[in-house]
Amino acid sequence: MPNDFHLQILIMILTALFFLAAFFVGFRQMHAATVTPSPARSQLDSSMGLPARLLLLLGILAALSLVVWRAFHSGRITLPLSNHMDSFLLLALLLAILIIYCRATRNLRALAFFLLPVSSALLLVGAILSFISPLDYSYHSIWSFVHIASIVVGTACTAGACAGAITFLIASTQLKRKGRAGAEGSRRWIGLPSLASIERFNRTFIFIGFPLLTIGIITGILRFAQHPLSITNNWSLASKTTLAFAAWFIYLLLVQLPFTPSFRGQRAAWLSILGFTLFLAAYVAANWMN
Repeated sequence: MPNDFHLQILIMILTALFFLAAFFVGFRQMHAATVTPSPARSQLDSSMGLPARLLLLLGILAALSLVVWRAFHSGRITLPLSNHMDSFLLLALLLAILIIYCRATRNLRALAFFLLPVSSALLLVGAILSFISPLDYSYHSIWSFVHIASIVVGTACTAGACAGAITFLIASTQLKRKGRAGAEGSRRWIGLPSLASIERFNRTFIFIGFPLLTIGIITGILRFAQHPLSITNNWSLASKTTLAFAAWFIYLLLVQLPFTPSFRGQRAAWLSILGFTLFLAAYVAANWMN
């Protein structure tokens, strides 16, 4: 049913636009609260404002309605791991749950705000892949399901770490500007948690995501062993393998950070962003030519 499928693609893109709009509207609200003197400034710093919260709610409802529609159409309620659209919708909903959790946590309210553009990017990538390759996943064995499930949940963790890394870089830049301008002459763009809180957030999701990505790579190798293909004659598979192992190696470095304090801070933040980008690129490469 091409008409239904195209409408579902449009709803997925609309969900991404809702999240992106919530980010820009909320950023203006949070920036205004930061630069405007107020006795309640600390409370206002992390407030997205009512319009942004409504846009976030509309995005979550749109994603949930699309999941329900697709489940009803398939005639069964299952984990949304059937194809690109379902997987990226699950990613967006997992990040939405993380946003709601962080918004309820006083120290991480502003950090959760930066999960919105990451969610939008994932939804747009999912919409493009769904349009190019709308076929369902092929589950040859239990390893196939474990592979895809671990990759999806692991990607959600690395997406959270990526958002935390972006937040860390912005917070670090603000502190440097404050140090150069002095206490009276500095202006923050937006109120953010402490660098220590952001680092703890990043480490938590890297420590959760790395084992999942490791399981995903191992089960992917097992899938390949059951259905061998020639990597040299398959550009998509060769690119996926190279990018996936490069991303895995970066996260292997990141899990060593507690033992190498000199490599923490901005270097670790940039590595988190690079690792997430490479892993997402691996997913795209694996499916672009299929």
